[in-house]
Amino acid sequence: MPGAVVQSNFNDYQMPRIAQTPKTEIHIVPSKEEPTGIGEPGLPVVAASVCNAIYSLTKKSIGAWPILPSW
Repeated sequence: MPGAVVQSNFNDYQMPRIAQTPKTEIHIVPSKEEPTGIGEPGLPVVAASVCNAIYSLTKKSIGAWPILPSW
């Protein structure tokens, strides 16, 4: 049934691979209203990109947050 819950908790949820996710676009809207700054919109993808780069280089996965070597 569309829209029905299929996982009982986060451990049952299979995270989508990058190819399975929709295109993400970030648009910065000029404004003088609070809050200010543009540091957060693109940030969520940084950790995954860094972890993938580390794995590509070392073939060792990052196993904990904050990102620390697990070897």
